[in-house]
Amino acid sequence: MPRVSQAYLDSQRAEILDGARRCFARLGYEEATVVRLEEATGRSRGAIFHHFPTKLDLFLAVLERDAEREAARWASGSVADVLTGLAAEDPDWATVVVEQSRRRRTDRRFRERWSRRTDLVREALRTLVRRERATGRIDEAIPEEVAARFLSVVGDGLLLQRAILGEVPHAPDVIALATAALAARITT
Repeated sequence: MPRVSQAYLDSQRAEILDGARRCFARLGYEEATVVRLEEATGRSRGAIFHHFPTKLDLFLAVLERDAEREAARWASGSVADVLTGLAAEDPDWATVVVEQSRRRRTDRRFRERWSRRTDLVREALRTLVRRERATGRIDEAIPEEVAARFLSVVGDGLLLQRAILGEVPHAPDVIALATAALAARITT
């Protein structure tokens, strides 16, 4: 029996994840049947399930790869750079984020498995806040967790607009407003 290289297996896995993301974005988790996943990935069910034992494992792998990509985005660049990137993100990626949010709210089994993976993005957000605070772009008076949550809310809003509308109307103005809010002196 011929052996395949790890590079080949990694390439196949990446292609399956790309096709699965398109399928999950277009149809949602429930409607992304095995037959539709085969069509979207160009791979047989045997090839798909060789890498991912269940559809849920495949969905979680798509989300995990996207979370790593999102965390890398938060970990580099300024707040404005990150938000600009989110506003221009691939609508399929943004749609899968929305699908993940819906499943987390409605599916206990999914929520339990996904909750173990969310720390990556949260820590990247906190790192961004600390880095931006050191440059003076985030006011010291804003608690780290509040600034991180604000960025998460703005980022989620940009992604939601991108998923629903295919664009973010007035994105530069919205991003400028968000960055100005973080830099503003808080008075109570």
